[in-house]
Amino acid sequence: ATGTSTVFVAAATTSSTSDCVTRLYALTLSASGKPAAPQPLQVPAIPGRLATPTSLAASSDGRTIAYASVPCALSPSPPTTIGVIADGATRRWTLPSADLTSLSLSADGSELGYVDQPMANPVAPAGNRAGAARIMPTGAPSGTASDRGHEVFSDGHGVRAESLVLHSDGTTTYQIG
Repeated sequence: ATGTSTVFVAAATTSSTSDCVTRLYALTLSASGKPAAPQPLQVPAIPGRLATPTSLAASSDGRTIAYASVPCALSPSPPTTIGVIADGATRRWTLPSADLTSLSLSADGSELGYVDQPMANPVAPAGNRAGAARIMPTGAPSGTASDRGHEVFSDGHGVRAESLVLHSDGTTTYQIG
């Protein structure tokens, strides 16, 4: 949702044997709360599908959109791509094999927060996964996401990073562990 609380960003994935992309749409609500027809956003299609239901975020003015996507083909440990679309350009980072959840943008779109849970090792107990809540600047150079920004909370001490919300100021986080 954007800062006006009347415009929302939604995603729809089209999948075929030769093409699998996700397209973004704006949903506008009237004063009475009735939604208008979805309107395609004039942004590049996202390769693959959203990684999780919480893998889409928008800045309060709607000018910056963040997503996390994975290939549509099923794979035991697909790489995750984090993308930020701003001012007509897309910047991308990768995570080699992770469950990425809870994307959150600062109000101005300059900071991106997310939770990175490495894929579970099928022979390791679930508690042995070391995940982290991270914040990174959306202007960071492309590359590996874990090399950008900083960790604000990590698994340990009997608590597991599950969810993160980035405050509009981009410096405060709220976590559910």
